[in-house]
Amino acid sequence: MNIYLKWVFAITIILAVYATYIWKHPTKRFRFQARLTIIFLLFILVPAIPLTLFLSAFVIENRDFLMLPGIESTLENSLITIRSLVEKQADFFYERHPDVLKITPGILSSHHIAFVGLYENQNGNLIEKLSVTTKGDSFNFSPEFNPDDFDEIMTRKIRNIIRYIDQRPYFEVYHPLTDKLLRVTGFWMQDEIVAARNQIVTLQRIYSFRQKIIDPNLIWAFATLFIILLAFIAIYAAKKFSQGISEPIRELSNGMQKVAAGDFSHVVQTQAKDEIKFLVESFNKMTRDLLEIQEKLVQAERLAAWRDIARRVSHEIKNPLTPIQLALYQLRTRIKIADPDKEKFEQSLITIHEELDSLRILADEFSQFARMPQPKLAEIDLNEIIQTTILLFDAEPHLVKFKVDLDKNLPKLRLDREQIKRVLNNLIKNSVEASPNGGSITIKTELLNEKNRNARLTIIDQGEGITPEELNKVFDPYFSTKKGGHGLGLAIVKQIIEDHNAEIILNSRKGIGTEVQILF
Repeated sequence: MNIYLKWVFAITIILAVYATYIWKHPTKRFRFQARLTIIFLLFILVPAIPLTLFLSAFVIENRDFLMLPGIESTLENSLITIRSLVEKQADFFYERHPDVLKITPGILSSHHIAFVGLYENQNGNLIEKLSVTTKGDSFNFSPEFNPDDFDEIMTRKIRNIIRYIDQRPYFEVYHPLTDKLLRVTGFWMQDEIVAARNQIVTLQRIYSFRQKIIDPNLIWAFATLFIILLAFIAIYAAKKFSQGISEPIRELSNGMQKVAAGDFSHVVQTQAKDEIKFLVESFNKMTRDLLEIQEKLVQAERLAAWRDIARRVSHEIKNPLTPIQLALYQLRTRIKIADPDKEKFEQSLITIHEELDSLRILADEFSQFARMPQPKLAEIDLNEIIQTTILLFDAEPHLVKFKVDLDKNLPKLRLDREQIKRVLNNLIKNSVEASPNGGSITIKTELLNEKNRNARLTIIDQGEGITPEELNKVFDPYFSTKKGGHGLGLAIVKQIIEDHNAEIILNSRKGIGTEVQILF
């Protein structure tokens, strides 16, 4: 016990030094692991040390009871009894057949005896004087003695030995007749006796092993090793458990610092589980939402700036248009030109008038973009608006063919009829202008989720398409891939779609065509 208590004291000192070190030198400014390690050590070792002390002392005090007193002597007596029975069987045989010279193999076989032999010690060499076996000359028997064994046999310290011939066990019983003459009798062992002996020998080994295990020194050594093992388990468990909590918290802290610095694209990557995983996922969702809000704010600010510019440009263009048109009208009515130059002059006036109309249209588009009206929502039939719009394009000359696939189960949607017509006009017009060589334009509606009334409008053309770089800019105001385009059409379309709480998705491949999806 004293050794155990000394070891426990030494282990306690070592653990105290370790706990003090990790407390004063926390990993990356976190003392959570130190706290958890100290708590685990206290909760595990405080009850374990006295419990181990009590159990070890109890086992040592009651080791005699646990070893079942008398078992060892009983097992040894059982083996002695078996050997005594064989010796008595040999004595009985020689009482009936005292003359060894008259013993035959048949007599041996009738008494289950394997062989009988007489041996004489001549100057340390064992010389065979006589041998009779149950199998005659075919039975190869030759006892092997070392000098020490022979001396103990002759002094009756060794009375019998178990040997093996052809992997079959038998008893050799020794009868010293004189100081130099020895009689050896071999008995075949019956299977029942062999099994009983083997069981007794096995039990003796087990009993001897238990004696060694319940040795007091060994018990205290096991108790000490158990305490050391518990200490390592406590330290390892505390480290793994604290890492499972502190690592995600550390990552979250780093993520918060980056978000505070304006980096909303940062994603926290951890192997956390349960509540910590939920916290990390919530933080990542928050950063995604912040990034989306930031992008929308930037887009809204940019759109507001473009609208302000559009309003000013529209105002500056419209102001001189009216006086110019009035002056043009006066020139046309008052100035008289000679016949040779009259036609050229009239053509010049027409050109000026057309350019003024173009400027007025541009000013009107700027004005509309600058003051987008709020949608007036009502339950309308989207399929009916599509059919009406297509009729207008069918009346115009072009090479494309329309393929219409409208879902009859599509319910009425809350939309602004005029604004949706404007969206359709812009998109279909873009598809027609992108298909100068003809082809088909597919217009399709479908019901995605009847419960939530989610509808999808798809417009697919086989036109020229645009590059990925251009695709990223198509919704920017004043960006256009068409010659003479003002770049306001798709910007207005996107604004109308967003005002309807819908989503527009545009995919395009150069030389293959464009697909536009609107999710209502």
